[in-house]
Amino acid sequence: MAATNSRAAVAQMRLLLGLADNVFERSDDGSGTQGEVFRQAGAELGRLWGLLPDRDPMALAREVLALWDADGYGETDRLLKAAGPALGPEGRSELRRLLEARLAALPRSRKPDAVDCR
Repeated sequence: MAATNSRAAVAQMRLLLGLADNVFERSDDGSGTQGEVFRQAGAELGRLWGLLPDRDPMALAREVLALWDADGYGETDRLLKAAGPALGPEGRSELRRLLEARLAALPRSRKPDAVDCR
């Protein structure tokens, strides 16, 4: 499908990844076989993005982050490495910016009040 319609292939791979949480919640993956299938799907999605002729690296960076947010079982462990070429320098920069903005928005840890030992 990717050779004839890369956009449809990306959409189908996204649908497959969207099933991961439901599959894991309803089954026992003690062998890790199901997890491996979904991790491969995540890597394949990254590769498929590289086939999109008019891909938007900024939008891809947001999509990577959205997939990470939705990842309950590690199915996107290989996504970033596989998506690197599709993201390119611009998309990687945007992903870094998005992550840094999230970190900056986190509450600062507060040191415990000094104990008065008088």
